[in-house]
Amino acid sequence: PLLNDVFLEFEDRSGDRRLLHQLDGGGEYEILVSTLSGLLRYRLGDRVRVSGRFQKTPLLEFIGRAGVVSDLVGEKLTAEFVEAELAPLTGAYFCLLPRDQGYELWVDGGGGPGIDSEAADRVLRQNVHYDRAIRLGQLTPVQVGGCENLAERLRRCAESIRGSRGAFKPPSLVADRSLAAAISRELRRMPTAHKA
Repeated sequence: PLLNDVFLEFEDRSGDRRLLHQLDGGGEYEILVSTLSGLLRYRLGDRVRVSGRFQKTPLLEFIGRAGVVSDLVGEKLTAEFVEAELAPLTGAYFCLLPRDQGYELWVDGGGGPGIDSEAADRVLRQNVHYDRAIRLGQLTPVQVGGCENLAERLRRCAESIRGSRGAFKPPSLVADRSLAAAISRELRRMPTAHKA
């Protein structure tokens, strides 16, 4: 944190706000910024985790964007849930893409076929709304695919689709359906991509 340039507040999952010195180790927060130029309590949309301390100052690790939610039929899968629950299963960078009647889980390093689609679906079914949608037949179980250098390929796909270059943070969940469909088409065309 730039301690002399901005005033930072941190909002936890329950909506409580804390100051920098009040953050818990391992805690996850959304950042609100106030600046000397008059910007007050601006939500950056970034989520951070306290990964340690340098002397008494918390070290902040970027863990994703706040407010990313995919909702095809009412399942409301959040980026926070997807990251927390699928990361231990995949052991590599991954991206969950919505499709017409369900989701595709793409895993970096060609590891997709090594991941059991049923195991991935069991993890997602911890979300009660996703589970209900599967049981009612509104969603089909997740499909798993693998792709070498997935983060780089996603960056290239996003650039070609959106036509812009610059900083790119590989997402774990793409909520925009049209962007997800375009990314899925591009990933399937790539020679090292494969579906399980």
